[in-house]
Amino acid sequence: VMQAVNDLPLAESHAFVLRDDMVGCQEIAGKIKQVYPEAVIKTIPNVTEGQACTAIIGLDALEQEVANLPGPVTFGACDNGALYSAERFRKLVANPEVDVIVWGVRGHANAVRHPNMFGWIEATHDMRIKRISVKTPLGAPASDPIVLGTFTFKRAEDFRRVVDRLIARDGRVNGEFYIDSCINDAIELK
Repeated sequence: VMQAVNDLPLAESHAFVLRDDMVGCQEIAGKIKQVYPEAVIKTIPNVTEGQACTAIIGLDALEQEVANLPGPVTFGACDNGALYSAERFRKLVANPEVDVIVWGVRGHANAVRHPNMFGWIEATHDMRIKRISVKTPLGAPASDPIVLGTFTFKRAEDFRRVVDRLIARDGRVNGEFYIDSCINDAIELK
């Protein structure tokens, strides 16, 4: 968890969502607080209906603790890291035409072996996302980009809007609401 957070852009505030029923939950919360003493830690009783729902829980908890939550907001998973260009990230955040950044990677060995376990990014030549194919590979798993599971929204309200739309249309994949799927809602909302 700590390495996954350390691999993301520096943030003014952090929120972590942990399951009460997870072995070692309190110990993990204690370790997080040692490193991020101001972090908001929200515990939940069990598994949610997907990453999008869990992210909303974390965002709600953070907004209760932090007045005037600044943007952008980055949502990340606890089981991966990222190597990226901080300068390119800053340029994307500063670009007024960019509302959402979907973190992706190409040539992921596990995605090639198990393509139905990943979200796939269909993009234009200049890396504007056309659509996300959730759990269904595109044409070339060895070279098509996958969704890393990390997303940056310039505005928290945009994230809320796309999650609300995803849930309203019951856009589950394998019974879950994925942030990957929300990106298609964001595209439709322009």
